[in-house]
Amino acid sequence: MTRRTPLPADLTDRPFSTTEARAHGVSPGRLSANDLVTPFSRVRMPASHPQEGRNVFETHRDLTRQLCRAYALRMPQDAFFCGPTAALLHGIPIPTMPAEIPALHVGLPKNTRAVHIVGVSGHSYDIHPDEVIVRDGCRLTSLERTGVTWLERLRSATWSQRATG
Repeated sequence: MTRRTPLPADLTDRPFSTTEARAHGVSPGRLSANDLVTPFSRVRMPASHPQEGRNVFETHRDLTRQLCRAYALRMPQDAFFCGPTAALLHGIPIPTMPAEIPALHVGLPKNTRAVHIVGVSGHSYDIHPDEVIVRDGCRLTSLERTGVTWLERLRSATWSQRATG
């Protein structure tokens, strides 16, 4: 059995771009090892294992945070996390299935083409720059904007149910 070359210390607990890894001397073969996952093209992160004793919300929130940090490495400069992704990043619990891998919701200003990439749901927003904040290195809609978006979504779902019920 061949021993795996360890990653440089500053790449072991966070997502990183393949360009950054190559600059640290990591070989292409090492980037294909099974202890790393490829959440997005040209991005790797350590494979994580569910921790016992954590509830579904905490697990889902932590996975979403990891994926956001990974996608932020290749996200367009004016893009931001929105909708259910922003809600989770703000700590707002949302309904989810335990085994569900979250699709990231990414917004761009109106009249900009929405992001089209596997694992990402792209949106176009009429948004003021003050409604986008940076939290833990990620751009996302402010708590207020996220709350308004969720209220509108819930109201719309309630009216849809009444109309069909």
